[in-house]
Amino acid sequence: MECLGYVFCNCINYKAFFACLYWIVTTFSSIIIWSQYVSRNRMSH
Repeated sequence: MECLGYVFCNCINYKAFFACLYWIVTTFSSIIIWSQYVSRNRMSH
């Protein structure tokens, strides 16, 4: 059975813990920036 994502599977390994943590932080910051961009567009209209 294939993994959902390479990074997600590496999360299981302790060695890739920091790589996984970095991926989570990057994803969350992207979501926050995107939501701020969307709300900014709503206010301008």
